[in-house]
Amino acid sequence: MKKLWILLVLFVSWPYAANASDIYSVHLQNSQQPYVCVQCDLRTPIPDQKTREILSAWQEGKAPFAASMAQSLKDGDRATVCNGCGCASYMLSHDGIWFDGDFKARKEYPADSSTAPSPKRAATSG
Repeated sequence: MKKLWILLVLFVSWPYAANASDIYSVHLQNSQQPYVCVQCDLRTPIPDQKTREILSAWQEGKAPFAASMAQSLKDGDRATVCNGCGCASYMLSHDGIWFDGDFKARKEYPADSSTAPSPKRAATSG
């Protein structure tokens, strides 16, 4: 009876496992760091025009992304794009439209995490 239940669970869950979506980070060839698009506003829930252009160029393997980076994305996959303020994740619809954007602001900035005194503070403290 236990084997029957296991088979039943596997049979019922199989379509959902086959349709699981993937999460990608937009990045340049030979890099694991997220691509930083300084011109992207990362608007949500629908990406702004520049962000859409970057997502499309990445998906199709166009410049500044290598042709080998062309992605075969499916409905429900998500891609993340970053700018200097944070990152946004967008979902791909069945008709190729990016939507459902979710922006997350950076929590730490390099200038905030530095322990070195600022040049102005160093000049006045002597």
